[in-house]
Amino acid sequence: MRHPPRDVGGGQDRLATILRHRNWFHYSGDYRIGTRYLDEPILDNIKQQAMQVPFLRDLLRSDSIYIRNNITVDNLQPVSSFVGKLGNPERGGLSLREFKRRQVLHRLAEIAAMQDVPEFIRKAREIYGYRHFVNDAGGSLCELEDPTVIDLLDRHTLILYIRATEHDQEELLRRAQDDPKPLYYREAFLDEQLAEYLSARRLEYAAQVEPDDFGRSVFPKLFRSRIPRYEAIATAHGYTVTSDEVAEVEDEDRFSDAPRAGGRPGALRRARASHRGRTAMPLVAHSGLPTFERLREEGMHVIPGDKAIHQDIRELHIGLLNMMPDAALAATERSSCGWWARPTRSRSSTCTPSPSRSCRVAPGRWSTSTAITSRSRSSKRRDSMPSSSPGPT
Repeated sequence: MRHPPRDVGGGQDRLATILRHRNWFHYSGDYRIGTRYLDEPILDNIKQQAMQVPFLRDLLRSDSIYIRNNITVDNLQPVSSFVGKLGNPERGGLSLREFKRRQVLHRLAEIAAMQDVPEFIRKAREIYGYRHFVNDAGGSLCELEDPTVIDLLDRHTLILYIRATEHDQEELLRRAQDDPKPLYYREAFLDEQLAEYLSARRLEYAAQVEPDDFGRSVFPKLFRSRIPRYEAIATAHGYTVTSDEVAEVEDEDRFSDAPRAGGRPGALRRARASHRGRTAMPLVAHSGLPTFERLREEGMHVIPGDKAIHQDIRELHIGLLNMMPDAALAATERSSCGWWARPTRSRSSTCTPSPSRSCRVAPGRWSTSTAITSRSRSSKRRDSMPSSSPGPT
């Protein structure tokens, strides 16, 4: 998963590796987690395993040997092994209590690692002389449920969401089936999926779970549950590129704002261009009214109703009564929808005496598997105000 080969799915590993060889300071969130915030718990876990071997136990107790982590940016296996898998201890699994304890520790460590980003931006510039900084965030960033983390990253970096194409999504799911990895789960999600798994397999306890089988069963649902979360982060705070666009990046110019001589603009510039004119929150096309097609043509983000119903974020319902005649209705409706589609979790509807017509705003959603945030002195921050003008009051 290193440069130059393409790493299927998110692509952040490839992109971060390319940039760190082009005078960018590479801040790996997972590396910071393992070397700073989970270093001692990881070592304690290793020592606990070593103490079960009589030969090693005697050497450890007499201080004849010592154990230390050898975590690198390219080797994060100690972090993975600490997170572990839920299930039968005889099959290498963890008890539910111990698994949840480690999940909590990982969440707190990831929050702390992201809170360190501003200080490392300063260090990269003042100590090491780097003009540019890339924050290689983990895939569980959207699961932290701590809005202060996203707000902090938004203030200090430019958030870039790498959306996996359909082909890459299928490849990611296939790889997860072949080799399930330890993962971080939100507690509510874990409880729900564990209950479903036990019921489907007629098991009574988590200790009866086959660790790898549970991972294979849950990963597709986890993957899809993260998609709307990352979409919402990118919509409200950043930009989106596809994994295909990242795969085209061979050097810094192909990534940055600057177009190559006689070539296409960089992936970041294309992401910014596609972002212009979009509302900060998607509109739900709950009917076949031509208004929604017009809104799409004007650059607004419109999603189908069957996609919106999978949201798990609370809504704010707003009702508007439109007394305009039919000739003025469509323009007023589009304008109102554009105004209410702000980065607040809201749903609005417009009503007319006859016939009834409506336009709803979906609650905020978050998008796919991976995120990467970057910061450059030459980067201009986007204007967070929606481009559409408010309707008449």
